[in-house]
Amino acid sequence: MEPFVFGLIAVAAVLHVAWNVRLKTSGDPLRAATIGMLAASVGIVPAGIIAWWVSGAPPLPLEGVALGIASGVIEAVYFVFLAAACRRGDLSVVYPLARGTAPLLAVVVGVGVLGERLGLGGSLGVVALLAGFLWLQRPWRALEIARGRGAGPGGLRAIDTSILFALATGVTIATYTALDRVGFA
Repeated sequence: MEPFVFGLIAVAAVLHVAWNVRLKTSGDPLRAATIGMLAASVGIVPAGIIAWWVSGAPPLPLEGVALGIASGVIEAVYFVFLAAACRRGDLSVVYPLARGTAPLLAVVVGVGVLGERLGLGGSLGVVALLAGFLWLQRPWRALEIARGRGAGPGGLRAIDTSILFALATGVTIATYTALDRVGFA
């Protein structure tokens, strides 16, 4: 990988973590997410339209515009779920759960629905991601916690809603990723 590309990836990772910490530490995560999305839209969308126009690229097909709008709506739902998860749970639980499930679900959709193929490197990457997710997050702990005091019928309490919102966040990430992939096809 070229050093410039690696640098861009590193900067993107730092900005991504900083954004999620900001979201978690804000008094109202949904309000912070809404302000962030609106500010980014006001700054990025016009710049993208101008860059497209200046480059002389052909007009976007209507299907591409529809996929872009659908992807944007799903991303807005992602922010609602992420804000709800951050409001209810620790970032150390919510973030890895949302970010760990998303690529795994994206691979399932990509291979199972979109007909993508994984080579050896991709397969090894999925195995490494799954191993890291299981090692860091230990999802079975949620069931152990649910078996604790105050258990209801069957010996289980309701699973922490932050976990459910984090999983929903992962589903929305995988969904807009799949839509974006269809748009680039």
